Amino acid sequence: MDTLSDSDIQHRKSPITSFITPILSKSNILAVAIYLLIALVVFAPIVANMTNLAPGIGGDTYQNLWDIWWVGYATFALHTSIWQTNLLFWPVGANLIYQTMSPIGSLISLPFQAISITFAYNVLLILGFVISALGMYALAHYIVKDKHAAFLSGAIFSFSAFHMAQAYGHINWITIGWVPLAILFFLKILESDRKLINGIWLGVTMVLTIFMGDIEQGLMLLFALLAILIAYTVSKNTRKHVVNKKLWISIGIAFAVAFVLGSWGLIPIISAITQPNGLASVNNLNDIPHNELWSVGILSFFVPGYYNGLFNNGSGNYFTSVYASSPSEKTAYIGYTVIALLLYGVYKNRGKTKLWLGISILFGWLSLGPFIEFSSTPTQIPGLYYLYHLMPVINIIREPDRFYLMFSLAVAILAAFGAKSLIERLKQSTDSHTKEIMVIGIISALFVLESSGIPVNPGFVSITTTNTLVPSFYKQIGNLTGNFSVLQLPALANNYNATPNLYPGIAIYYQTYSHKPLVGGYVTRENLTQELSLYNIPLTVQALGLQLSNNMSSYLSPVNQNLTNETLLTLYNYDTLFVSVEKSAYTQQQLLSLEIYLLNTFGMPIYNTNTTIAFNTQAAISNSIFRSFVAYPILAYWPPASIPYNGTVIRVWVPLNPGPVIVYAPYLNTTRIQDYLASPPTQYVNATLSFDALALNGSSTLYLEGLAQNNPYMIATINVTSGLKSYAIPLRLTSGPIGNELFFLASNYSRSPIGLSNITFSRRS
Repeated sequence: MDTLSDSDIQHRKSPITSFITPILSKSNILAVAIYLLIALVVFAPIVANMTNLAPGIGGDTYQNLWDIWWVGYATFALHTSIWQTNLLFWPVGANLIYQTMSPIGSLISLPFQAISITFAYNVLLILGFVISALGMYALAHYIVKDKHAAFLSGAIFSFSAFHMAQAYGHINWITIGWVPLAILFFLKILESDRKLINGIWLGVTMVLTIFMGDIEQGLMLLFALLAILIAYTVSKNTRKHVVNKKLWISIGIAFAVAFVLGSWGLIPIISAITQPNGLASVNNLNDIPHNELWSVGILSFFVPGYYNGLFNNGSGNYFTSVYASSPSEKTAYIGYTVIALLLYGVYKNRGKTKLWLGISILFGWLSLGPFIEFSSTPTQIPGLYYLYHLMPVINIIREPDRFYLMFSLAVAILAAFGAKSLIERLKQSTDSHTKEIMVIGIISALFVLESSGIPVNPGFVSITTTNTLVPSFYKQIGNLTGNFSVLQLPALANNYNATPNLYPGIAIYYQTYSHKPLVGGYVTRENLTQELSLYNIPLTVQALGLQLSNNMSSYLSPVNQNLTNETLLTLYNYDTLFVSVEKSAYTQQQLLSLEIYLLNTFGMPIYNTNTTIAFNTQAAISNSIFRSFVAYPILAYWPPASIPYNGTVIRVWVPLNPGPVIVYAPYLNTTRIQDYLASPPTQYVNATLSFDALALNGSSTLYLEGLAQNNPYMIATINVTSGLKSYAIPLRLTSGPIGNELFFLASNYSRSPIGLSNITFSRRS
């Protein structure tokens, strides 16, 4: 009987077995153990507080925690799509297609969420750094054929200052190891005989790149694969690999596998982007000024990063001045140990390093942004990113520094070449395997210290981590049944703060315990409709004004009315049962002003601690709703204007055609809301509409129209001149919870728009 040789057995192994077996080798397991140890040391403060200390600060940290909760909650509790939620910006809802989620990572974290969401997130953090190191280790080992040099390459890639900075703020940048693995399988498609199976694995890793990372990483991966393909085509020595039918079949298989496995996410993404204004949503803030804000300066390649716990002690030092504008996006430190190794590697392996040297230059140049920065101030020297920014559809990477990912990968490979050459030189003088390991160990330790550092002081911990304790109030309302929402103040972003979305971020994190819809929230790319859902509530605007100017009375609107009644009516329409306040957002004096107002509006609080105060809205709404006129100008159609008039400057609002206002008239009697809604009578209120108006250029005609059963009708036609005058128009409005739609239109809007102010509704006998 014929016997099978070892090579025959290896050849007949299944694709999965042939892939798994090398991973479980002793050297790989040892590498994983050491990478894990490094991660535990680098993140020591977090490891010591796994259940209540999360990496990063500001709203993004809380958003990351919400993301991993939402994916599991939507999938297994709500049985709905993860790409849309009504729990944020209630009742409008939010599209999460552009959210910085890590869907696969979130599902992996589910078993650990039983301990706490923060614990699960920290498990993802540690796991992500190990996976990232191991993915780079596998790629470098394939290229340089030396496991010790490959180990160092994995450490350089995963524990780079860039990766640390990104991981502290973005869940989708914790695990970047699928990118080098995808490149590994692409190289195997080019160079090996088993092209088809490697095509399958390439497709799998592409899906992991996009959905444990994000679409930006997927796009950069495609750019890198294209660069490699071009390089192989140009070189006479490797062109034969490209002119190969199996290669293109394998690439087709890779994309087919990626689409099939990732269809649950790719189809919604493609659908969203191809919708009208879809690309505009993707490209929110994707302009040159913001690109510059998120670009790295040349000096950043040579200065330790903000998240280096050895050099940055958290005080007002050089790190604050350089990185304060965007620590997670400005960090690009290479490391002098790495620079020395890569220069040595290029010198000793000039023929083998051309591809990776080219990729490092290409992507490093892109990371510098549209205009080159030497420190933190842009010059007038255009960069390569400027050309990329002009390319439609593919120019969705709005943060130039993200291209550092591929730069870092190429640099890690070049350093591996240097390490291998150094090891070979050591072997010429000694055969000691121990010395070889010691040298790699020392170089790795030096790199980790200069790149990531060790958090050796409390000051550093305070600027890089967030305590995630939750007030018991939110856990208590999580046990309540019924359909109601929660408004947590402050609800609007404070753009004058270094972390503008901190408190909206806290609110969505608390929601992971309350499970109740939130009026407002924080998503990656908000839209005007979501913002207006908050600006319709005077209280949210007043709460923001209190933060900015110690003044609660500021609520800019063309309509003069009872703001408290408008707040109550909107909270009623939004099914809001509780209003809570995050006390840390306000000074003692500001908090006192806000609490007095809320006490007068809602009565005594139902919950009050050092961190949180909460009120029940039910009694106030029932007692006050529809007791006065409430008018909602759709603010997007009422832009304000300050104009000179009679030696002074006055503020008016210019209704776009049309300028809509929805008016709710009071009840004619004291009927309770519940009784009215059970059997609503058709009642009308005789009212007077008053306002001041002037034509901004000459004269114009103002048309006031109403809408009844979707049919427009004319209420009044008014000739408006350039002089500011007061007008009074009689109206008949439907009483109670049925909104009356009014429209203000200027006949000569393009040449002489009309400005209005002091719009008031009153009872007319």
